[in-house]
Amino acid sequence: MPGDTIMVPGTGLRTSAVVGASVASPDESDNNAQANAANQLAYGRDLRLKSVMNGSEELTDLVINQRGDLGAIQGVPNVEQAIRIKFYTQRGELPAHPKFGAKVAIGRKATPTSFAELRINAMSTLMSDSRVKEVRDLKFISYGDALSITSNVVLTNSQDSMSTSFALRRF
Repeated sequence: MPGDTIMVPGTGLRTSAVVGASVASPDESDNNAQANAANQLAYGRDLRLKSVMNGSEELTDLVINQRGDLGAIQGVPNVEQAIRIKFYTQRGELPAHPKFGAKVAIGRKATPTSFAELRINAMSTLMSDSRVKEVRDLKFISYGDALSITSNVVLTNSQDSMSTSFALRRF
């Protein structure tokens, strides 16, 4: 279909082409395909997830695309999704991956020491992803019963950065 990516075996970055890109010249299509291939190689591809709130509980499920297949996510959005998954998983929760997830103390009284520990652990969780080069402007914001995290993350390709903001935990 127009706009689909066809992967063709080859060498270097010229391994894919965009079908039906009638508005772009062949050179522009090649450049876009090369940029997409490089972005996918740098930041990976995974299954796309969607979360919805059901009362006070957040439910997450796989996304089904318009063709009825499992949806995919790639590039910078894939990094953001992976970071969210890490923060939504408490470290030690997955027996097969005991070091995966965030180390966040739940149910402790908020003190200057506990907030300092939270900041260190959040920074450690963000930096544990090999695609993250640097974390800037890490902030915590309390909205009612939710603690949110916002940050600007510089990715390993120094031209790429992303801002992320999401609820960390509900009290």
